[in-house]
Parts: sequence; C-alpha cells; structure tokens
Amino acid sequence: TVTTYFAVYSTCTSSRLFVLGSLTDDSGNVVLNRIRVLDFDGTTFTEASFSPIILSDGDDATTDSDNSFTGMVLDQANSVLYVSDASAAVVHAISAVDGTEVTTPIAIAGVPQGMSLADSHLYVCNDSTEETEQLITAIDVSDFSTTTIDLDIPCSQVAAQSNGTSVILLVRNADTQSLLIQTVDTTTFASASDIASADTATYANGSLSSGAGISSSIEGIVTTSDSSGNFYVYLSEIDGNIQYITIPSSLSSYTLETLSTSAINLGRGAVLEDTSGNGVSAFVVSEAGALLDIEVGT
Repeated sequence: TVTTYFAVYSTCTSSRLFVLGSLTDDSGNVVLNRIRVLDFDGTTFTEASFSPIILSDGDDATTDSDNSFTGMVLDQANSVLYVSDASAAVVHAISAVDGTEVTTPIAIAGVPQGMSLADSHLYVCNDSTEETEQLITAIDVSDFSTTTIDLDIPCSQVAAQSNGTSVILLVRNADTQSLLIQTVDTTTFASASDIASADTATYANGSLSSGAGISSSIEGIVTTSDSSGNFYVYLSEIDGNIQYITIPSSLSSYTLETLSTSAINLGRGAVLEDTSGNGVSAFVVSEAGALLDIEVGT
C-alpha cells in the first residue's frame, strides 16, 4: 500500500526490482519488514520465487508493524542488497540472486539512516543524539568489516562518489539545513577532511549552510564524475532550486552555482551513466509532477 524504497538489480536478461514498503502478512497484519521482488523482462512482470524477503527483528512476539527502515542500496558488482534498519540498529545484507542474507546483520551504533556506495565501501549515515555515535560507518563490501568517520553531526543523508582515485562525501545534517563537503582518507577509511571553498568570502570550507549555499530544504543529493575525474553534485531543494557543486579531480576546491527551475518541491534523483561509469544526465523528480534532466557538466 505504501512504497518507501526501491532498487533495481540487472541480470543478463531482465531487471529485478526490490520494493520495500507496507505489505499484509499471512495473518492480515500490515507490516513494514517485507521486500517484494519482481522480475521484468521488458514486457512482463513476474514475482520471484523467494518474494517477499522478510527482514526479521529477531523477536517472534512482535508484529513487525512499527519497524523503521531508512535506506536501501543495491551493490550490482557483488549482487548484494543493503537495507538500513533504524529500529534494530543494523544494516541487512541480502543476496540479490536468491534473497538470503549473505552475512549476519551488521551492527551500527545509534540510528542508521541513508546509505551510499562508492569504491567498494558502503557509507552509512547516523542520526543519533549521542555525540559518540554521530559517525559515518564505512563497510568494506568485500568482507563486511567496518571503520568509522567522526564528523560530529547527526546525519540523515550521505552521498559518496568515487572517480577511481578519490572519494568525496556529501553529508546532510539531520538537525539543520547544512551540508558537509568532504574527501575520504582512502588509506584508512577512518577519517575525512574539508574540501576548500573557491569563494571563501561567501561559502565556508567544507560546508554549506542556510543562506550560504542552501536556499530552502535539501531533499536529494545526486553525485557523479566524468572521464577526467571531475566531480559533479546536484542538491535538489523544496523551493525549486538546484545547488550545483563542481569539484576538480585535484580536490583543490569546490565551486557552487544555483540553478533556478520552474518546478517546485524537488525530490530525489539519479544519474544516467555511460558504459564507462561517467555521468551523462542527472535526473531529479518534482512532487509537483515534473522530471528535470540536467546534462552533466552543464
């Protein structure tokens, strides 16, 4: 009845769709811990034999009607679907091939929120009121080991992007209209540092804030890179503005430009990439019924 998250896994002949939301269980309860799995061959939808996937909280006495799942990311290269579970403070790792859990749920201290995958690491946001838990957890998808990056803010969204050499992190503060612009130490995956502003008179090093780079409320963060290793970031906002950030491959500084649109209530988006993984178009949806298509790099 309600769809909250959606992910797609590409097979040789079809697309496998994972839909997380509210479903009715065998007892007639409306529950939030099931993922419906549909295969689409370009013409016909069929439900996978292992659908729905049931995310257990380990307590058979509960009805699973109040679970809070806060993100879903598909790792195409390793055929793994990740789901962040704020209720149980874990991230589930599920095979996109057969729906089984590929490892025990990965513990995340605090309240895990949005996630993003780049350079073989899954970055997990944490919206915790405990300062010691206000971390980004980096999960190595090769062995599920974890490191943490201390940014000292509760965060609701994170977007990571790799250009093959460097990784940038865009982290939205859960409490204020502010955003961190960071580069990850890819030697340890245990720290990140500010990317300088090209206009320090207007924008702070390593961050944007309300009135200084953010004009309303950030709803989505779209990131990509080009064949030269330059990064492009599009922040979609409720007022119809898109904050367009460019970062050269050298990571020397970021620049910001506001793109005004005729649409309002901009939501989240995605990037169309070419076969080499370079961004071609950035798409952003509007709750008012528009689809924005931005040529990457313009």
